[in-house]
Amino acid sequence: MTIVPHSIIGASSAVFTSNIYLAFLFGLISHFIADVTPHLEPNMLVVRQPDGTKKWSVWLYIFVIVEFSLTIFGFYLFRERPDFNLLVFGALGGLFPDMIVNNPFLQKYRNSPIIKYVFWFHDKIHLELPIKYWYVSAFCEAALITLACFVLFK
Repeated sequence: MTIVPHSIIGASSAVFTSNIYLAFLFGLISHFIADVTPHLEPNMLVVRQPDGTKKWSVWLYIFVIVEFSLTIFGFYLFRERPDFNLLVFGALGGLFPDMIVNNPFLQKYRNSPIIKYVFWFHDKIHLELPIKYWYVSAFCEAALITLACFVLFK
C-alpha cells in the first residue's frame, strides 16, 4: 500500500481516542491491518534484481513525491479540526513501518536487532497478490479508503 492510503487509514483510526500516543499506536496497528488486506503496491511493477534488491524507476520516485504532496495537502485540509494533532499522529503511525522498511538510509542497518525484527514482521504480514489480480487489490484498497473517509468525515 502507498503513502496516501496508509495516512488516511491511520488518521481515521485516531478519531477513536483523545491521546496522541494511542493515536499513533492505532495508526501503527492500522498499517498492519491494511497490509494483510489485498492492496495495490508499487512493488508489483518493480523487478527484483539478481542480488535481491529492488530497483525503482524514475516514475516511481515521481509517484512517491506526488503521494507525499497529497498527504501534506490532506493535512492542510484538516488543519482547522479540533482533533488535528490526533489525525497527524494517527497518520504518522500508519506510515511508520514503511518509513523504516522503505528508508534507503536504514537498509544498511537491516540486520540490527530491532530493525531486523521490523523488517521480518513487515515482510511476514505483508500480502501482495500477483499483478494479474490487480482488480481484487484495487477493490479491497478502495473499500478500506472509503471506510476510512467515512470515519473521517462523519
